[in-house]
Amino acid sequence: MKKLALSFLFVAGILAAADIDGKWRFNIISFGEEVAHARLELKVAGTKLSGTLNELKIEGTAQGDTLKFTATRPNGEKFGDFEGHLAGPELAGSATRPNNEKFDWIARRVVIVHAAPQTRDFEPAKFHRFFSGTIEPALHINPGDTVRTHTVDAGGRDATGTRRSNGGNPETGPFYVEGAMPGDTLVIKFNRIRLNRDSAESGDRIVGGALDPDYIEGAKYDDKFSSEWKLDREQGFAMLAKPSEHLKNFRCGRCWDASRWRLLKSKLFAPDGSASGAATWITTDCAKGSHSTCPFIRKARFYSLAMATLCKATANSPATRSRLPWMLSSP
Repeated sequence: MKKLALSFLFVAGILAAADIDGKWRFNIISFGEEVAHARLELKVAGTKLSGTLNELKIEGTAQGDTLKFTATRPNGEKFGDFEGHLAGPELAGSATRPNNEKFDWIARRVVIVHAAPQTRDFEPAKFHRFFSGTIEPALHINPGDTVRTHTVDAGGRDATGTRRSNGGNPETGPFYVEGAMPGDTLVIKFNRIRLNRDSAESGDRIVGGALDPDYIEGAKYDDKFSSEWKLDREQGFAMLAKPSEHLKNFRCGRCWDASRWRLLKSKLFAPDGSASGAATWITTDCAKGSHSTCPFIRKARFYSLAMATLCKATANSPATRSRLPWMLSSP
């Protein structure tokens, strides 16, 4: 009889010791799909359960592999009653809202990564032309890892000019960062960005928002103009592969030293890092024979959007000054 009593006590001890403390990745299950990603944090003291589900406060009980809790909003309003069970690295159960709406839910324990950072070489086999959380990760990485990979151009061609995807700015990835939670901020540092080809193509017309509407309407274009570019990756500039007479000396290149960049940055960005409305436009001289002052992507220091075809329409008039829209990111 004593042996039997001790056995029951031992089993009860095991039931009370189920480990659900910590961080979990929570999802509502709707029509078989996991939606409404959220951060679930649980703490157990004896059989008392507490924690948070995003901004919701959790209070309830946990015994063995079963938990029951009520979630309330910050204003004290009841969000719903939950119950669930622990099965390995997952919690799963159902919930009922005050309006009697019911739904299933699942939560997976967050992986705590202790591995040393490493460098991963990734060769993309597939490219995506839209952003979606439903796309399966192309690579799982840990915080602190470095990824070396490459992209295709906006038309889907790779470094050799081979078509690998449909056009429309296809993307490389996505990469899954282990341990990242809903609500976290991902900090990504670009160590180096390089061109992987010696040629490029651009549009052959002036960007509609680059100049005044009346100028755009009156612009005359050369139907034989070629918008193919030659890229000098070593020197860091680009030139038209088949330039017209007026653009034969045109270069879009790296002609900004550090002091000029700091001056430009101070005009473009407010102290808090936001864009300055006073410097929406930068003026550049596109007169015949001049060098364009447009930074070109070379070592991930800054970026620009510059259309050389803008100069085609203005090169005949040295007095004409064109306004180019710039897109810069601080280095």
